[in-house]
Amino acid sequence: MIVKKPTYYTVIPAKIRYDKTLKANEKILYSEIKALCSNDSVCNASNKYFANLYNVSKDSISRWIRNLVDKGYIEVKVFFKDESKEVEKREIRIIEEGIDEKIDRYMQKSQTGIDEKVEENNIKINNISSSENELAENFEKIWVLYPRKDGKNSAFNHYKAWLNGKKYAGKKIKLTNKQMWYATKKYADLMVEQQRESRYIQKGSTFFNETIMEYVEDE
Repeated sequence: MIVKKPTYYTVIPAKIRYDKTLKANEKILYSEIKALCSNDSVCNASNKYFANLYNVSKDSISRWIRNLVDKGYIEVKVFFKDESKEVEKREIRIIEEGIDEKIDRYMQKSQTGIDEKVEENNIKINNISSSENELAENFEKIWVLYPRKDGKNSAFNHYKAWLNGKKYAGKKIKLTNKQMWYATKKYADLMVEQQRESRYIQKGSTFFNETIMEYVEDE
């Protein structure tokens, strides 16, 4: 299939250009999405469109989009046909700087490498404080990843319970911030990959109650 190359100009913002956690192709894809959003603030292009445009696989496009979502640069909404799980359309929107200050602060902290730096600088892994403020701060760094924002208060209570030890499958299990961060990211990545509409994503209260254990890996 021959795809007609767009003739419009696009600009890559500084926050994208200098983000060392993004691949070059992800930066280019962001600028493409931003250009396609210029008319009505929404990009409806499919993974197939981008794959043909850049001569890569749809899986590659899916990974690039998922990473841009993880970093808080774009948001993706999937709409399904009535009474069906068949996708009707997908909308991609640019999250402009300043819209979500928590995501922006999170990105500044994780600028030098999301995996190691999050472990070392952003999340208190081994020294859990009883301070409610510190617990809330650490939870926010996990919650910002979660793709559905319902049930936050209950999710926070479950989060604290896991830190102290929570009964699961007949055993008392303790989880660290590190384990919960990666489990949440793993689930969020899966939802983006499956293009799951928000209503089909578990509420935070449900996920942090027990489902999180399905995505936890041993340290």
